[in-house]
Amino acid sequence: MSRYLAVALPDYGHLLPMLAVANELRQRGHTLAVVTVADRVDVVRSWGCDPLVLAPEVLPEGWLQTVDAGRAVLSGHALNRFSLEVFTEAVLGAVLADLPRIVEEFAPDTLLLDPYCYGAASVAAAAGVDAVGVEGALAPELVHGMRDPFEPWACQHRPPSWFRRIATAVFGHGRDRAMRPVRARLNRWRSEHRLSPIASVFEECSQLTRLRPQPRGFEPPGYRDDPSIHHCGAFISADRPVPGAFPWDRLDGRPVAYASLGTIAAARPEVFRAVAAACAAQSLQLVIGLGGHADALRSLELPGEPVIVGWAPQLELLERAAVCCTHAGLNTTLEALWHGVPLLAMPAGFDQPGVARRIELSGSGLVVPPERATAEELGVALGRLRDESAFRAAAERLRDEMRAAGGVAQAADRVERSR
Repeated sequence: MSRYLAVALPDYGHLLPMLAVANELRQRGHTLAVVTVADRVDVVRSWGCDPLVLAPEVLPEGWLQTVDAGRAVLSGHALNRFSLEVFTEAVLGAVLADLPRIVEEFAPDTLLLDPYCYGAASVAAAAGVDAVGVEGALAPELVHGMRDPFEPWACQHRPPSWFRRIATAVFGHGRDRAMRPVRARLNRWRSEHRLSPIASVFEECSQLTRLRPQPRGFEPPGYRDDPSIHHCGAFISADRPVPGAFPWDRLDGRPVAYASLGTIAAARPEVFRAVAAACAAQSLQLVIGLGGHADALRSLELPGEPVIVGWAPQLELLERAAVCCTHAGLNTTLEALWHGVPLLAMPAGFDQPGVARRIELSGSGLVVPPERATAEELGVALGRLRDESAFRAAAERLRDEMRAAGGVAQAADRVERSR
């Protein structure tokens, strides 16, 4: 049996896929701990994993809630810029300051790394510890003919121009240029620890074996296979803990529309009002999972009397759902596709525009950006997703591909074979 140390960003979209892989390895008898921030200790423990708190003096309890409150009212470039300055740089500082101590004390055989948790791969290299990348978001590398997944939705349909491709080749793409302060800080640390500098923060994990939760069929045209990347299928654990009870008796027999718009979307009630009105008009019963922020909507009188809960049993609801409304976070997107459920995507920021474009290209759903998310437009999209069989057929093809790949069991197998 081996000792594994998992390191992921504390956002649920990154943490939950990592916990699914960690839990699978733990159940196979391996010794395992998860590095996390003080605000996520209880979440890690609920999975039966041992939490190791990262730099509590730098990222104290309550820090993540403050960051989420700031992100909740932003979208697009403003959201990405705020996250870089307030979240990414703080996590990098904590990783470089405290992860070496944790690695030395825990003495893992292998680190399981979130590629977006910058600095973790450098710490592993400096300590001489093997590492495997466990992806919880779209990979940072650009795909030929596709826009950067972090660019706004309005840009996603326009292929990069020749001028842009040349500029990217010479100067790096816009997100890489925005990350220069992170790269400079990381390279200073690498120099102090006798590691060669990197030209881009995205190079840090480029030589690692990486486990990808999406199926190969979800990759866009122009994607080129890489033998170090393994398309495992969604990282889903059947025994994932769900806080609280769900009112199953409130489901009345209408087709279910399950809405998971991300924990940082709870401060935008106008989006939920439009979704609720659209579902009521289409005779869909709306269930909203808010990730612990149910009180933000319970005071509103939403059309159709939707079922609103803080934490929803997402996997069980997706088994019953006719459609899934999502902010196009990769985790919820793949869990819906794992159940063959077509998607209505409303991307706001981060890699969500890129995920939404892949939903569209795969034929597994439709996209309505938040700025156009009126009840009328959402109603038209929901009606198509419910009534046109091609969307569900595309989602089911991706479901079958992921299940054949093996999902979290395949990911654990790859981790075990990596040593």
